[in-house]
Amino acid sequence: MEAISQYFLYKQGIDNEKPDYSLLTEEQLGLFKSVLRGNPGEEKNLPDKIDLKLGFWLLRTMEHPIKDKVFKGDLSFKHFTFEKILANRNSSILAHGFKPIGKERAEKFHKNLQILLEQAFGSAFQEVKKKLQLPIMPEIGF
Repeated sequence: MEAISQYFLYKQGIDNEKPDYSLLTEEQLGLFKSVLRGNPGEEKNLPDKIDLKLGFWLLRTMEHPIKDKVFKGDLSFKHFTFEKILANRNSSILAHGFKPIGKERAEKFHKNLQILLEQAFGSAFQEVKKKLQLPIMPEIGF
């Protein structure tokens, strides 16, 4: 998921490791800053690096088409489509935690990620997916 946001930011001229905020309009910068505020009226510095959620938020403020695939509703992180799934992943052994994620949640994350990749990259994703599939070996009959 992070690679998706990084790719689209890169295509907009923004490096997630060293973002150049001068590429944003004043309105875009204002919207982006609004998500960084912890308390009303509290101003936070712009981040030196852009992580997964901030990457998609920045793309949303830039009106990138991917925004419609990952956000629903008003301008807040609570409407980030993948919020719950990412929270499960982050606390699991797949990322930063120690809890097993469970087959059902892992399959849901996988399914939703595949949908996002297909919506984001279309036929290019399908071509790569075919190339990366493991071959099905015939039964030998031992």
